[in-house]
Amino acid sequence: MPCPNLAELKDIKRSELAAMSRDELEAQAWQWRELARSLANRLGEDLSTSSRPPSSDNPYQKNTAGEAATAGKDSNQDVDAASSGASKSEKKKPSKPAGKQPGMKGHWRRLPIVVSAECEHVPLMCSACQTKLGAAHKGRQVSAHNSFELVRGEMSLQVTATKHSYFAALCPCGHETIACPARGLSSQVEGRKRNLQMNERCMVGPMLATRNTAP
Repeated sequence: MPCPNLAELKDIKRSELAAMSRDELEAQAWQWRELARSLANRLGEDLSTSSRPPSSDNPYQKNTAGEAATAGKDSNQDVDAASSGASKSEKKKPSKPAGKQPGMKGHWRRLPIVVSAECEHVPLMCSACQTKLGAAHKGRQVSAHNSFELVRGEMSLQVTATKHSYFAALCPCGHETIACPARGLSSQVEGRKRNLQMNERCMVGPMLATRNTAP
């Protein structure tokens, strides 16, 4: 039985209903039921339950049913993800500790340091007989290190590397004196495990160190 439209409902008068027989009233009531059911179904439709465009939804009324379904779906996904993550963590156990393993080949810088200057340190005096020594008595090289320093140019600042080499000198008395990096003042603080000792053997020069530590 087709559903009546709104125009047909408005045309029915109370006197007409009173003049209808029981069968006609039952048929009319059934049509109204179908119409009310159709309107209720259309009222409950939204973007997720029909093919209507998003603009047809009421912007001031949230779809509580859709939110509940989405929340339930998200909660189920979270539970599934947590359970799967727990199972994966239980199955996948680290076979070795993190970091570089003992015996593995190390990785160092590939580009060599370009030295712009060299400075040789030779003992000037014998530590045994106080005889004057110098470059003429220079013998074997004992140690060396590179020191980086900040140099001011005409239009820029440049970092240079200087190679400091320390030699041993053989005195006529037969004693060999070894040149070592000079040492300066020592900073001693009570309770500190290790005191700070100024040493000429350092990788950074005073200008570059001052530049790095400046606020």
